[in-house]
Amino acid sequence: MQFVEVIEYIYSRYINFFVLILAFYLLIEVVKDLIVKYLHNIVTKTKKLQFDDEIVKTIAETPNYLILLISIKISTLFVSQLPFDIGKILNSGLFIAIVIELGKISNKIIEAAYKNIITTKKNQHLDKTLLLLTKRLTKILIWILLGLLTLQNLGYNVSTLIAGLGIGGIAIAFALQNILSDIFASFSIFFDRPFEINDYIVVGNNKGVVKNIGIKTTRITSLEGQEVIIPNKELTETIVENYGRIKNRRISLKLTIEYNTTNQKLKKAIEIIKDAIEKQKEVEKIDWVVFKSFSDSALVIEAVYYLKNADYLAYLKTQESINFEIKEKFEQEKIEFAYPSQTVYLRKQN
Repeated sequence: MQFVEVIEYIYSRYINFFVLILAFYLLIEVVKDLIVKYLHNIVTKTKKLQFDDEIVKTIAETPNYLILLISIKISTLFVSQLPFDIGKILNSGLFIAIVIELGKISNKIIEAAYKNIITTKKNQHLDKTLLLLTKRLTKILIWILLGLLTLQNLGYNVSTLIAGLGIGGIAIAFALQNILSDIFASFSIFFDRPFEINDYIVVGNNKGVVKNIGIKTTRITSLEGQEVIIPNKELTETIVENYGRIKNRRISLKLTIEYNTTNQKLKKAIEIIKDAIEKQKEVEKIDWVVFKSFSDSALVIEAVYYLKNADYLAYLKTQESINFEIKEKFEQEKIEFAYPSQTVYLRKQN
């Protein structure tokens, strides 16, 4: 049979089938647009909810391949002779496509619910880190259930598969030992909560603001701007300094004065330092400003005071203001700062 004859044969036998597919495809597109417009008019009246917005958006973004599969499936109901036995393949493909779309809709609804919860004022007391874990675990659980449902639809014995995974899981656990350690460590972080998102932490030589706590790693942004990725296992096995839990920052300021400074000027220096600290609005209280000790090359004055909040930038600005005030007054009173030095005495012998 020549090529032209083959085309004519297919055309004569299956043209109606292809016309039906095209017709149903166009019809579904029209119906979809009408449904989206109708639902859009409804959801605009419920601005407080985001779930319905995500559902309408997902319907509007229905992929073309899913519409095509539905069109083919409907068309098979009106045609007795098909090119080949596509019933089983079509059913499986359509089922998988629907499952994927259900998974996407579920993800969008969960994301919308998460945003709605954390942005509602009455839920501000809720632990955002725990909510983030719940969101991720819910997504994983839904995809696992949809995956098992798909395997069962394809004819696999899910019970046998789960039992087999129990035996094979031991070997997999050994192979993925480090990854699993990080995953279990993430659960420890989520439930023990040594730190939370937006906390400023120090881990070894790394320090920065926590931006994301993942299943395997935690990401922090340093003051310089670079992103630092730390395995969760490391975070549970090392000392973590959390400055985000500080309610008020304690500052210890040490200044050194030259040894040849008189007692009168030394007392004046203490008054200047105390006055400079008291002038600052961010200072909550002063513990002490005292002449603490004699060092190898200077007289040491120590001041200890507290700021009203733990913000690092506020601390820097306050400390700068104090430093300028002290330096200016010291210059006026001719009080000299000391620096590491040694005095060498030479004795002349006859």
